[in-house]
Amino acid sequence: PHVTTPTPKAQPGAGRLPAVRRSWTRLRGRALPGGTYGALAVVSGLVTILIFVRAGEPAGPSQGRGPGEQATSLATLAESSGLLTGLSRSVMLIGIVALCVAAAQIAGEYTQGTLRTLLIWRPQRLQLLGGTWAALVTFMAGAVVVAATASGVVALIAAQAKGIDTASWFSGDGLSSSMRTLGEGALAIAGYTTL
Repeated sequence: PHVTTPTPKAQPGAGRLPAVRRSWTRLRGRALPGGTYGALAVVSGLVTILIFVRAGEPAGPSQGRGPGEQATSLATLAESSGLLTGLSRSVMLIGIVALCVAAAQIAGEYTQGTLRTLLIWRPQRLQLLGGTWAALVTFMAGAVVVAATASGVVALIAAQAKGIDTASWFSGDGLSSSMRTLGEGALAIAGYTTL
């Protein structure tokens, strides 16, 4: 007699996790984490160095700033929000990288023909799209954390060189401000990635 095996019922939410894992595997396999995270850490560090080097300089036509626009003052950098000033100023650059990484990931799926195979294997398009989106957003959120770490370390070194008091950076307000800057940066990057 012919015996049929009952098909196991899908667990709630089980459809998205394989798509997230598969997308993360592809991201890791392309050596993107080291290159992307490293490049964004360098960019964030360089922006931070530039901010501290130019701190307190008067505005002038040779410095490429508009009339009346001044460099960030030393007093402003000593405030509670000074630790991640470099990150907040480099969010647009990080966003452009996030947009390029997401576009390259999706375009690579199409040009290599894996998107067609995935749609045959997993026809639930929203689950596939949601899993890919979640993997890309978490990947770029990790990049924001790495960039924030680099920016903070460079800011501490530059503040010592400039003689800036950093006590307010590690106060309750300073830590709250840093977490808010990190959260706003991650939200902005999630927006660029979604776009």
